Amino acid sequence: MTNLKQVLTVLLSVAMVMGLIGCETKPRLGEFTVTVSLSSDFAQGGSIPPTEVDLIGLPAAELSTAQNTSVSTYFQPLNPYRQSLVQGKDRVTLVFRDGDSGPKTVELNRKGKDRDTWQHWYQRGVVDMVVLADLRGPGISDQPGDADFRRFTLTLDKARWKGRGNLNIVVQPARVYSASQPEPQK
Repeated sequence: MTNLKQVLTVLLSVAMVMGLIGCETKPRLGEFTVTVSLSSDFAQGGSIPPTEVDLIGLPAAELSTAQNTSVSTYFQPLNPYRQSLVQGKDRVTLVFRDGDSGPKTVELNRKGKDRDTWQHWYQRGVVDMVVLADLRGPGISDQPGDADFRRFTLTLDKARWKGRGNLNIVVQPARVYSASQPEPQK
């Protein structure tokens, strides 16, 4: 009986220490409603140029390709890298144009209209989303990583959003950004 008491005491002590110092948890994909909107200054001369925005969910090992690909080349017709990202699985493409320029919503969760995409991302261990916007015009050129304002990476780690489920992405004529910001990484 004494040995059992000692084992239980040790286990209880270990549990208390783990509770006090905390355990580092593996990042996990949260559930979000992502709203992508054009800024009010997007319409140039009263018309909206056709603009595509891709939301790409990739595991950490595959992120660098999306983060460093040429945005101009990525949106060219029949681009092999973009074609390899299956629409509705690896990426969601949103298209804005005259007559269809209102906010677009993607329901990345278990029950929403885009649940198949969320499930695919969850099974692949996705916790980051790369957002690419097909923006063209004077002064816009390819840059590496997030230095190209047509691209940014946003964490979807559940712990970094503290229960907030709405992400707002804004597309301006020369940049795309997230109006929603996660908690700082600990």
